[in-house]
Amino acid sequence: MFLLLSCCFYCNLIISFDLKYLILTILFLSVSISLNYKNFHLILIIFTVICLVFLGYKLWFKHEDLSFLNNKELQAKVVSKHNNYAILKYKNIKFYVSDFDNKFLLDQKISIIGTFKKLESNTNYYQFDFFNYLKKQFVTHQLDKYKINDISNGLRSSNWLTENIYSNKIVSMFLLNNKSSDLNKVLSDLNLEFLLVLSSFNIHLFTRFFYKLNHKYKWTISLKYLFYILVFLISYLTNFSYASLRIVVYFLVSEYFIFSKKKAPLIFKRFICLIICFLLTPSFLTSSSVLFVILAFLFAYQDLFRNKFLNYITRSSLFTFYFIPLQIYTFYSFSIITQISLIFLRPLFALIYFTIPIWLLINTSFLTDSLYKVLTWLKAINFNINLGHFNVMFLLIVYFIVLIIMMYEFRNFKTWILLFFVLLICYLINWLLKPSVFLSMLNVGNANTFIFHDKYKNITIINDCGTGAGFSKQIPYEFLKYYGINKVDLIIISHYHADHFNGLETIQKNIRVDQVIDYNNFEHIKSFKGVNLYFFWNNLKSENNRSLVHILEYRDIRILFTGDIEKEAELSLVNNAYFRYVLSLKPIDILQIPHHGSKSSSTDEFIKLINPKYGLISANSRTYNFPNIETLTTLFKYNITYFETEKTGNCFFDYNSYRFWFKK
Repeated sequence: MFLLLSCCFYCNLIISFDLKYLILTILFLSVSISLNYKNFHLILIIFTVICLVFLGYKLWFKHEDLSFLNNKELQAKVVSKHNNYAILKYKNIKFYVSDFDNKFLLDQKISIIGTFKKLESNTNYYQFDFFNYLKKQFVTHQLDKYKINDISNGLRSSNWLTENIYSNKIVSMFLLNNKSSDLNKVLSDLNLEFLLVLSSFNIHLFTRFFYKLNHKYKWTISLKYLFYILVFLISYLTNFSYASLRIVVYFLVSEYFIFSKKKAPLIFKRFICLIICFLLTPSFLTSSSVLFVILAFLFAYQDLFRNKFLNYITRSSLFTFYFIPLQIYTFYSFSIITQISLIFLRPLFALIYFTIPIWLLINTSFLTDSLYKVLTWLKAINFNINLGHFNVMFLLIVYFIVLIIMMYEFRNFKTWILLFFVLLICYLINWLLKPSVFLSMLNVGNANTFIFHDKYKNITIINDCGTGAGFSKQIPYEFLKYYGINKVDLIIISHYHADHFNGLETIQKNIRVDQVIDYNNFEHIKSFKGVNLYFFWNNLKSENNRSLVHILEYRDIRILFTGDIEKEAELSLVNNAYFRYVLSLKPIDILQIPHHGSKSSSTDEFIKLINPKYGLISANSRTYNFPNIETLTTLFKYNITYFETEKTGNCFFDYNSYRFWFKK
């Protein structure tokens, strides 16, 4: 396990050059050598070979600049096909093309012309980074504004295969990993996608069944070989997905030990199988699923009961419990419904996977419809508890203890109680290390999402909830999930332009929201849990000027949120006696600069009246050239320190230290 983990972290180090991967590589390699000092040379050879193969792949496909291929006709091949994009290969160059119309099929040869541009990430640290995902596939460029001159089908892109195999829902789900299918979407919502990768985990049981059958009935040997030939063909036609490749490799490894008349423990066969799979598919070493595969490889179990059924339930329950820390680390949440469903879904998925050749011959509608209904029902009753991001060191501590328990004190109930308390202590320490009271300006482009949170009082207020063009609508929810926030007390929508409220629906679907306030239902003053809110509104013509303005007062800090008000609304506020009175009670510390720093706002009179210490600008210059130089000049005139999301990324104000900090 430790050797495999060291290989995985080293490969991630090659991709991202993150210091934590270097530390983890050295740690796990050192542990692996210390536990198996007699095999010191063999460990280093295996580590070196796997890492050199991965490095060789990276160097082979590495290209800093592809501008020399701009507007040149290329004869490329489709090596990977997904719902709305494809990865093409030209010589030793792999590149990304968008494919919303589903023009491409796997293995097609394409005559294509276009302009190359280097892929750049605009995702935040709490989001899924698609750019980083492509980097792990050795893809760093996109072919933009492309034109297809000719398409010719290969062996894996014939019309017959498309109609009879690729359209099969079982194949699409288990082998093609089609994330756009309804089944995959429900699995993703339940945080159970890793089951598809583990569906071939119990291949040893299936292999053992064949050998027992062959021993009793010699004529069934041909059935065994026929099955594995079919699996190999399906694996080839689906571009050798990891799960199907693992079946073929494990079969070959098992056959080798049978014909050589050598005995080997199951864990050694699994280890050899994993090493070969990693060498054949090196990009899998950096995938999010690889940790689940390695932990499944390590799982061991001793029978506790004489009854086989009780042992099976115990095995499945422990296997489920075994993955809880990694699930929390990966998905930032925990659900008891998901854990219970794993007990029966894991063997069900394994059974379906090993009978795929049969499902290709019959109508699968009944199976897929039934499975979809079951998963939809589980989703309906499911309730995720967001626990937030966990430090990887806590994950390592937990699994070190699990490893010790499995090696020495597996049957002792007290040791499992100890593990539970270790998990609880790790969670509490991790929770204490998170920021306690802060305001965050999220990096959402030309849009507004400001989140105030006090973890000790469990207060969360979202001031506007939108994302701009090119930014996911999931960002506000993903931020809440990353920080383990399960309840929102109040969401304030300044006005109804999409960039100020298009993230609202996702939050309401996944998190409890006590109240939503807009310009139709506000009160002038609202106080709760030590927070004071003052609202101001002008019923003007334009939607921007109708923005609901409010002051958030907590402790001794005042923040003014202005939405997208422009000069007309600013002048109205300047002349509003009640607004000036509220300002006279205590000055504004932080101002959300109106309308993303547009020159249509931030008049001299308004900024002079507010006179804040700091200004926050949520904007992106790539579309509307925000913030405007006139606005920045006005801020400079009044000595206002300002921060822009385009430059700083996510901006945080800490109420305890009275300092700003930033994270991209």
